Amino acid sequence: IENLPEDLLLRMLDNMKLERDALIEIAREKEKKVHAQLLKGKYHVVAKTRKELRNLKREQNSILDIQHTLENQIQEKRLQSAMTSHIGERGVFLMNWTSMILTFLVLTLMFIDLNGPRDDWLNPWNIFYVDSVCCIFFLSEFFFAYRCADDKRWFMRKHWIDLVTSIPVPPAAEGSRFIRFGRTFRFARLLRALRLLRVIRVLRTFVLLSRTLRYLQDLMDLKTMQ
Repeated sequence: IENLPEDLLLRMLDNMKLERDALIEIAREKEKKVHAQLLKGKYHVVAKTRKELRNLKREQNSILDIQHTLENQIQEKRLQSAMTSHIGERGVFLMNWTSMILTFLVLTLMFIDLNGPRDDWLNPWNIFYVDSVCCIFFLSEFFFAYRCADDKRWFMRKHWIDLVTSIPVPPAAEGSRFIRFGRTFRFARLLRALRLLRVIRVLRTFVLLSRTLRYLQDLMDLKTMQ
């Protein structure tokens, strides 16, 4: 859907809302019928209705998933459009590739640092200085994108990891729990590289697996399957 125009995505989003409202109305009608049957002493209708409502709930969850996907794509389109209007397509391209290269540079230095302290120029403090320079770029990129975002709350929900992993952590004494936590958590920068490279397009096998599990969930009525 990332290749579809925004106006079409908005119409699709409106249709999803209408379908969801229709499901809610069906559920309300079933609720009224169950109450009427219970007043007549027909308790067996509860089990039958519960199964029907579970099916409606799964349909609603599916619609919500599609809604979230459409909303995310609309916001991403608006974000990319705003960024392009400020620095141009070439500027966005250069910014993304610079971010990707610096990300792999930082990850490489982290692996070296995790192997233990060194006495040569790849010592912890030199690595920290390089990391700090890269973090300045990452933070600048983050706040630029934040300023261009149409929905600030959406941007923070989707990109908060970029902010957290852009904070440099100085070297600490060996065995420090804080520094170990900081180093481990900052490996989440790999998500930035994965997003820029759009590796998710290659991992379509996992999408197929997810759909298969969802089918089994509907078939076997197991909420924890997926």
